[in-house]
Amino acid sequence: MAQALRRLAWREGRKVNIADLIQCVIYGTTEEDPVPQDATQKRRHAIHEAGHTLVNVKNSAGAHIPEYCRVQTLSDSHGVVMPSASHILKMNEDPGVGDMLHSIRVSLAGRAAEQVVLGAMEISVKGSRSDLMNATRLAYSMFSRWGVSPTLCVGEKVGSNLAVTKADQEPGSSARIDAIVRNFLEVSVQSRFKPNRRKSPSIGRPHESVNQSVHPGQGRYRSDLL
Repeated sequence: MAQALRRLAWREGRKVNIADLIQCVIYGTTEEDPVPQDATQKRRHAIHEAGHTLVNVKNSAGAHIPEYCRVQTLSDSHGVVMPSASHILKMNEDPGVGDMLHSIRVSLAGRAAEQVVLGAMEISVKGSRSDLMNATRLAYSMFSRWGVSPTLCVGEKVGSNLAVTKADQEPGSSARIDAIVRNFLEVSVQSRFKPNRRKSPSIGRPHESVNQSVHPGQGRYRSDLL
């Protein structure tokens, strides 16, 4: 990474900054020029990342404000939202059910924001694949490996899913878990991301700010979102 940053400083004739360091952490040290976008694509990508950012903040009541967000299309990414350091630590140490739900909802929020603001026909087909894979992986861990009830520990069925597997199951390896995960993700989206004309501006406004980050070397930090 240090060598990549030195190359960047030499190539652009300037000192490297924190944005360059974050860029290397998130995207790696491979040098790649941003993919050209038209205005429609930029707006959709900004709305997508704004959805992740907004749900990060609102679902945690302000406890997990992202450290960094940026819209930049490369060969395998349209943008990034880096979770708060506190949430990353929780997920790596001993996450609770609430922490898992937060990560799943944030993963689903980008695609949901596109639907709320742009409509179902304008949702990016490919743009949410990594988000959906992450939400699916976390849900499978909860329901196959850790014995979390499909009712999320509420009511009489709190002990309905205590038979666990020795390791994470891959999607499709168990018809029972597959059905639980699919239903859980569907209900999560339907119950929390309903299209509502009166509420869509709450996503629309942040997307204009995030959209300013499409130029190389720019992004929005935690302090910008406070």
